[in-house]
Amino acid sequence: MAGRERLYLQQFFADRYGDPSAVSAAEFDAYVAAYSAPGAMRAAFETYRTFDQDAADNRAELEQHGKLSMPVLFLGGELSFSVPLGVKMMNEVAEDVAGLQVPGAGHWIPEEQPEALTTAILELAAR
Repeated sequence: MAGRERLYLQQFFADRYGDPSAVSAAEFDAYVAAYSAPGAMRAAFETYRTFDQDAADNRAELEQHGKLSMPVLFLGGELSFSVPLGVKMMNEVAEDVAGLQVPGAGHWIPEEQPEALTTAILELAAR
């Protein structure tokens, strides 16, 4: 991966955009610079490598402390995640779950639909 971070990130972003113009060239360059640092891509991939351990840790925490009692909001971009599946998964660990499919967004909701994200967070905080 070293030396090919830009190519990887270009494809990674392109596959998950709802609005490719949401991330400017300068912002994308900042992502590339950050992920080009020694060990950065390895650290990013560790997120995925630890899924099995995360699942075990979450099961143990749920067994010991029960479901989360605070309101939980599952957000997914219209073009990215399956909100119904995400809400179903969150209902396994939380008592009060709401889901929102953000229109016009892919994976990058804060960049693609910042107003919709802000509104959703404020509505959750007001509950």
